[in-house]
Order: sequence, then structure tokens, then C-alpha cells
Amino acid sequence: SLNNNSIGIGIGMPIHEYIAQLDRRGMDLIAAQRPGAFADYLKETHNTICGRHAIAVWLRAMESGSSASPASSSASSDTEESSLQIQFVKYAQSSAVTSRRDSSVSYAAALATQRQAAI
Repeated sequence: SLNNNSIGIGIGMPIHEYIAQLDRRGMDLIAAQRPGAFADYLKETHNTICGRHAIAVWLRAMESGSSASPASSSASSDTEESSLQIQFVKYAQSSAVTSRRDSSVSYAAALATQRQAAI
């Protein structure tokens, strides 16, 4: 899930841990349903998330379905709470990358559940 151009020299941790940290940052933005911040994350990191376009479309559709205004697309204004709760329940890597010559695929599974309305 990581483009070689994104791996900085001297990241201070094993590469596979850096990949997991990078992936979890993206997962957190998806779970928070922050489409603008997710788009900024993709531009900044060049993380090659399979399905990133479908995820971005889904996040925008969820935003459109809420009472949030269309202008709330920037990273700082994705604050409206959705009626869905997204929870990542599983994360794994196909291998623990230890050098730039290694490769790995990250896998993540999430659940989307409807929030209960306040009574």
C-alpha cells in the first residue's frame, strides 16, 4: 500500500511499522468520514490504497446525504457527525517489509453501522 517515493530515509522505525502507521492514518480519516482530509492525505502520502476512488466517492455521498453543506470539503471543516459509525475491525499486511526492495499489501476490513437516534 506504500509507494516507494513515500518512504523517507531515516523514518526511525521498521518500514512495515511505518506502513501500518500510514495505513491507520488513512483508516482513521475514513472512519471519521472526512472526505476532504482523506483527499489531502492521499495527495500528501501517495499511499496507493486499492479502492481509494470508490472510498472517496462513498465519503462524498455520505456527506451529501447528511445536513452538511457542500462547502465542507476541506480538512478543517469535515466536522458534521454522520448517522453512520465506521469501525475498522481487522488490519493485516501480507509481509513485514524490511527493505525498499520488499513488497507488501495491506488489508483492512470495516463495519458501517447506523447510529441509534437519541430518544
